[in-house]
Amino acid sequence: MPNSYSGPCMTERLTIARLGHRGDGIADTANGPVYVPFTLPGEVVTVEAAENHPDRRHLLQVERASAERVTAICPHFGVCGGCALQHWALPAQHAWKRQLIVAALAHEKITTDVAPTLDG
Repeated sequence: MPNSYSGPCMTERLTIARLGHRGDGIADTANGPVYVPFTLPGEVVTVEAAENHPDRRHLLQVERASAERVTAICPHFGVCGGCALQHWALPAQHAWKRQLIVAALAHEKITTDVAPTLDG
């Protein structure tokens, strides 16, 4: 599915390919990666441009949700800015967080077993 952008204040439809290391969804576009908070891999979303941030978008609507999308437990999710991934099922969050550690260690050429992420 092609991603398109029509300019400032216009909406566009994007497919989220993966998550960045801060938890924002990333859509690959002809102009490079675009970051969309509160989205998940595989989702198709409608977004609008974020003023003064050409590589960021504001989520307007999730058109096709990930099977791993869940209802956030906090009523302030998405507003206070404290939690980025409450909308993602815990097993998927844990696997993603563990993979961040594995990748960081590999980048430093450290080979070790990394235990599963614990929820505390």
